[in-house]
Formats: sequence, structure tokens, C-alpha cells
Amino acid sequence: MASNHYLSVDVGTGSVRAALWGQDGECLSRSVCPIRTWTNEGMPEGSYEQSTRDIWNSIKRSVKHLCMSLCTLTCKWTYIAHDVEDTTVPSNDEATNGDTTNVRLAKGWNDSFWCSIGLECLVNEEYKRIGTKVQVPGRSVGLGLSERAAVELGLTPGTPVATGIIDAHAGGLGMLGADTSQVGSLGDVPLTSRLALIGGTSSCHMMSSDTPLLVPGVWGPYYSAMIPGLYLNEGGQSASGALIDYVLHSYPGAYRELEDQLNHTKGITSVHQLIESRLTSLSHQKGLPSLSHLTAHYHVLPDHHGNRSPLADPTLRGMVSGLSLGQSVDDLSIAYLATMQALAYNTKHIIEAAETSSEETQKEGKGKGREGTVKVLFICGGLSSNPIFLHTQSDITGLPVVVLSDNRDAVLLGSAILAATASTGEDVSLIMARMSSIDQDKVIYPDKTPSLVRFHQSKYKVFKFLYEDQYKYRRIMNEGGVM
Repeated sequence: MASNHYLSVDVGTGSVRAALWGQDGECLSRSVCPIRTWTNEGMPEGSYEQSTRDIWNSIKRSVKHLCMSLCTLTCKWTYIAHDVEDTTVPSNDEATNGDTTNVRLAKGWNDSFWCSIGLECLVNEEYKRIGTKVQVPGRSVGLGLSERAAVELGLTPGTPVATGIIDAHAGGLGMLGADTSQVGSLGDVPLTSRLALIGGTSSCHMMSSDTPLLVPGVWGPYYSAMIPGLYLNEGGQSASGALIDYVLHSYPGAYRELEDQLNHTKGITSVHQLIESRLTSLSHQKGLPSLSHLTAHYHVLPDHHGNRSPLADPTLRGMVSGLSLGQSVDDLSIAYLATMQALAYNTKHIIEAAETSSEETQKEGKGKGREGTVKVLFICGGLSSNPIFLHTQSDITGLPVVVLSDNRDAVLLGSAILAATASTGEDVSLIMARMSSIDQDKVIYPDKTPSLVRFHQSKYKVFKFLYEDQYKYRRIMNEGGVM
């Protein structure tokens, strides 16, 4: 019997990515096609335009040599479900657990929002242009691919088309269902104890729960937004990969030196590997117990682009303590490591906020078990290929870190899981377990050496003091009447 194949499509800011997958999650083929961006005279500074026709043309080029089942492009709308077929949507009382701050779970489009941004026409038309009937992710749409779309894509008319999902949510879907029971000492970790970290230019931290958790500074809870039947809370960092790039280019001479060294060194494929090697050498030269200790007097607050979670304050800014006039490769390497650590302290901060909210929910008798207690991190995105990032996240949170087998693209895999759901009608959790897989050697366990644990505990205290200090400085300036 012929096996099924699934096509996933991710429409990003600068490109369309497509992949063809086997029914067990093996990636058979991939393609990438750029999307054009325009700037025109008279447009506000920082404004750009893209064409839906150009995006569709890029989709066509990306998938023409791929075939079988198509998963819809990334969903960019946010809608609060109120008319989802065959899906249990809680009543107002159930959705809120008596807390009126969470009543949004049981409603649809917010009329006042659209009116406030000048789109009251959508309200007046009862949302005919953008729709009011919402499908859960993975539900088959209509009668499948239309004749016209099939011809343009080179696919078969009627091919099932799955309801799409936000790209970061697709990444979580692609990772979190992997079977951990036979992997090292992880054991059978429930979905509600797994955190998905999508690490790219910015980062998303996603956690699921059986009951709604209200976590200050963290988006959600959203019912069935990622995994059917579970609530989703989503934290994040406004700048992660972008911040690392910023640090690298803040030492232009040292960065050029590393690039030149890269061009003349066999077996090394990135500047990041050179920095890791340099940090290891430095720690040995200084007789330190680990390379982490190189940043004992260099501290970073990574909110250069504001804080998304858990403080949810876009006015916060980055801070650095320990700067010198040095511009050497060693100086760059230490700044780089301290930034990596700061991003991991932020992850720890987000997890702490979620676990505190979970504990409060348990005390109120509204929660189940120990949901909100994170036991393992699943990481994907560009930063998942950086060993320093992975080990630092593990050491600072004290949690095992998992990446997918063969460095699979979790976002495209998550979309393929939805395509399989639409095509077969199987339960999405079964498809997640079948198509997602991890290897023993892809699990990173935290270094629990006492001296390193104490080191990170101390640095984490400094990390949180930096927040207090920034707010203190603002109060001083405000009280002085100069702001």
C-alpha cells in the first residue's frame, strides 16, 4: 500500500519555505523561495509593503516540485474561538473559573478594537470579509484544494487542506509530542510539563495546561490554540538572535578578525564555533572551574528591545555592568557569553512566573496535578544549533534540553502534522508522537556541579536586581521633575 506524504508551507517575512514529509516524520524534500519587500516615497519611516500576489507566486514556486497534501500557510490572525465545530469550548463560567479577567476565552471578535484602529467597517459588515466561523488547527477546510489552486500548485484537486496555525505554535506542535519515555533519564514527561522554546530573531516560550493559568506578563491562556483540548500560555523575548548579532557587531574589529580566521580554518563553519573555542581556552588559561565563570563580573539585562515576558514592559531597556574599553576577541567572547546567559536567565524568569501562577491556582483548588511545573525544554529555531545557547539554557534553568532528531525544522514539521490530521482524521496527539522524534545524543542535561549552581544562583540575583535598579533610576529622574 502506498504511504501518505504531507506538504507543509511556512510563509515568513522574507521567504516561503515548503517541505514534503513522510508519514513517520522524515523530511523528504525542502524548498525556499524569497518574498519581495518594497519601500516607497511618501511612506512613513520604517514602513514596508509586500504583495499578496507576490507571496502566492512564491508559494507556487516553492511547492510545484512537491506534491500530495498541502497544509495551509501560517495563520497571522488572532481570533478568540466562539463557534468552533466539534470542539468543546468552555462556558463563560468554566472558561473564567469565576475570574472575569479571563472572559475573553468565550467571545469572538472585539468590536471596540477594530473601531479603535479605524476598521469599524468590519464591525458594520458583521465581519464578512474576515469571517466569524473559525476552524481548529488541523481541521480539513471545505472540499479541499480548488481546481484553480491545484492547477497553479501542480497538485490534485480535492487534496485536503488543513486549517493553519501561527508559525511559533507550529514549532511547538512539531516538538512537544515526541515520545520521551525511552530517552535517557527523561521518562514519560506529560505535555503539561514541557516548554517549547522557539529561538530565532526573537523567541517564544510556550506552555500548555489542562486548566487556564493566568500568568502575569505572559499571553493567554488560549484554548486549543496549539494542542487541541489544552490551554496555551505564551511568553517570549523581544530580541534574542537579534541581540546576539547586535553584540557581535558591537566589536567590529574583533568580529572582522574572527571572520578572517573562519576563512582560514578547516572544519569550522561559523564564528560561533570560534567564540566557543576561545571561551574554552580562556577559562583554562585562568584556571576557572567552567567557561561560565568568565562572566563573574559582567552582567547583562537583555531587554534592548523591551521586555515581553514576564514583566510585559516595552519601555524597559537593556543594561550592561562590567564594560571596559577593550575591543579584542576575548572582550567580544565574554560579552557574547554574558548575553547568552542573560537570555537563559530570562527563560528562568518566565518559568518562575508560570510556576508561581500554577501554585496559586492549585491553592485555590482550580488546577489539576502539577501543571505549570516545567520538567524539560524543547528548543528549535536558529539558536537550537548553537551549543553554548543550549547548554546555557540547560544549566541555568536546571532542566534537560531536547532538540529534534536530524535537526528537523519543527515549524514545518508542525504544519505537516496538521496536514496529516486533516488528511487522515487521526487524533493530533497520536500523529505528534509518530512524526516527532528525538535521539539520545540530542538531549542535554544540566551541569549540577555545586560551584556552577551557586554561580548561576548569584548571577540570577544580579539579573533581577538590574530590573529593580532600572526602575529605581526612573523614579529618581521622575521625582526630580526632569522627565
